[in-house]
Amino acid sequence: MTLGNTPEEASNRKDLFDWHRWVGVTVFALVLVRIVVRAFNRAPPPLASISSFQQWVAHFTHGSLYVLMVAAPLTGYLLSNRMGEAIVLFGSINLPPLLVADQAQMALMESVHKWINYSLIGITTLHILAAFKHHMIDRDATLHRMWLR
Repeated sequence: MTLGNTPEEASNRKDLFDWHRWVGVTVFALVLVRIVVRAFNRAPPPLASISSFQQWVAHFTHGSLYVLMVAAPLTGYLLSNRMGEAIVLFGSINLPPLLVADQAQMALMESVHKWINYSLIGITTLHILAAFKHHMIDRDATLHRMWLR
């Protein structure tokens, strides 16, 4: 069940959406901070034991994670705009809409937002499984190095 499937008559529906939007904006801010930190603190070079194919997959996965971590809250923000819903932080700070309400485009935005989040869950799961593979099967220092960064 997704948040969008919450019954219209649910007494807490508006609160759930408000909370979801607040979390999305907060995550977006944290991701931007992470991008700035990463820009000044480059990742260490890969271990010599990592194949070039695994290095490519790791690079692609990390790039995808960053793109999706930016796209998920951004599309959620735009979806809220298309729904004509205000985004209010901490119950008092109204964020400006970037788009006008448009019911015809709302369904498209909702689908895009949903599939970006499904992709983010998938790539994150792949990333976690790869880290455990390095730790438990390869027995290399990859997971330890991730924790230090």
